[in-house]
Amino acid sequence: MTETQNIEYKENWRDEHLKIISAFSNSNGGKLCIGGDDSGKVIGVNDYKRLIEYLPNKIKSHLLITPLINLEKHNEKYVISIDILLASFPIFYNGKIFVRSGSTTQELTGLELSSFLLEKPVKLGISSQQMLIIQKLILIQSINLFS
Repeated sequence: MTETQNIEYKENWRDEHLKIISAFSNSNGGKLCIGGDDSGKVIGVNDYKRLIEYLPNKIKSHLLITPLINLEKHNEKYVISIDILLASFPIFYNGKIFVRSGSTTQELTGLELSSFLLEKPVKLGISSQQMLIIQKLILIQSINLFS
């Protein structure tokens, strides 16, 4: 199985993969599988015991979301699957917003970013009071980006 809009494979974990998780959250959700190559072939992950404890805390502390994390065994090899749901608010990674486009992760900038930040709450049915809070967060993020 190859990578798609909703599935990404990585041979091992790197903290930079948080960008992919944020992109899934900002798009339509998806699954990140640790222990597979780009074609989806299972190669296994050796430090699965450590990662199954490490990943939930790492993701929660950096992205403020709690994905479903499962350990799967395929022919005596372990794969960690991280199921990410569509978030009801923008998910920032290192002060930037990423989305999925095909099998790639793309940073939103300029008009795409503005449109995303304005349209996401409407699509998700967020109230005007919640929108004010989001706008304040966006302002803070913007100030941080240009500081």
